[in-house]
Amino acid sequence: MIRIQILGAGCAKCKQLSANAAQAARELGLEHVVEKVTEISEIMAFGIMTTPGLVIDGCPVACGRKTLERIGVASTAVVLTEMGLVKGQTPVTETAVAGMAKQIQQNTAAR
Repeated sequence: MIRIQILGAGCAKCKQLSANAAQAARELGLEHVVEKVTEISEIMAFGIMTTPGLVIDGCPVACGRKTLERIGVASTAVVLTEMGLVKGQTPVTETAVAGMAKQIQQNTAAR
């Protein structure tokens, strides 16, 4: 089971990140649990200085390699802008998340 932690005080962006992460895990067919971390000392222990933050299996997203290897995905990088996404401009919708998940699955299956 994948453990997803959302770091932040519970603002709208934190809630959206939580929903997006859960949806992405579902789209990828992963068993998962989503936890909210709101204590500033716990957030800082991850080395996260801005929120919201995303942690997967105890690793901030930047070090998620262990999780990917555990579920059989070779080390990979996903450049979301290559999928047509523009930071701060592309709306986060179920369709967009589903499309990203599908493209990531196709890319990793081709390797």
